Amino acid sequence: MPLCDHLITLGDGPDVAVLLHAAGSAPKALERLGTLLAPEIGRVAIPSFTRGGRSVIGDGADAMQMPVAIATALLEARADARRILVGHSMGGLMSLLAVEGGARIDALVLYEPIVLSLLDLDDPDDREAHAFDAAVIADMRAALDRGDTEAGVARFIEAYGEYPWSRLPGRVREDLIARGAQLLGQALATNGTVLDPARVAEIDVPVLVMHGTRSPMVAIRMAQRLGKLIPHARVEAIDGAGHLGPVSAPDAVAAAIAAFMPRR
Repeated sequence: MPLCDHLITLGDGPDVAVLLHAAGSAPKALERLGTLLAPEIGRVAIPSFTRGGRSVIGDGADAMQMPVAIATALLEARADARRILVGHSMGGLMSLLAVEGGARIDALVLYEPIVLSLLDLDDPDDREAHAFDAAVIADMRAALDRGDTEAGVARFIEAYGEYPWSRLPGRVREDLIARGAQLLGQALATNGTVLDPARVAEIDVPVLVMHGTRSPMVAIRMAQRLGKLIPHARVEAIDGAGHLGPVSAPDAVAAAIAAFMPRR
């Protein structure tokens, strides 16, 4: 059985980058970013988190075990390559879990990783950011429970997206509604995953953490908190971008990654 249902591969150079997408998304969303990165890196792989038509994201403490295994296998496909792991939102959390689990990488790039467990709830700003996310997920869950999937998905998308729900193309809205339960499951699994701050602080490869200037405060606070936890990490704000920066502003994100990448 293949690693996953869908795998986009781009380029064929000496090094490899694995791009991990956000909740409710798919490999296609990161294809433009991957196309821009391929000339700089070599081979780019963008996996889905489904196998046999079913999500590989589980429940409980091991919810992210299979996505992490997929990412690690793709990184290890080329033994002599430099390995760059790039994660967006939920994919950023998976990237950190992969490093915690021993994946060998040479650079780590994160765009607004969902790392709620790293927020300091004694800090008023972190506490407010955490409460914002909790309210969004609670509202989404309540809407799905009463059978109003569109309202629940719209609540999530408008909280973390960059446009009103009504401005999204009809086919995009229909696809998101069809995957509403899966989106909620991914959000719950992501939010319930706890990282070990001590192990995160020990990451010893170059780290770039990005956030958009138009992103919700919770996403910015998580990026900033991670930047403080990893002393050598570079934190960079992408002007004019929101939480979907790797999708909506791939040129700016790719430029930041290219400027950051350590040279051979």
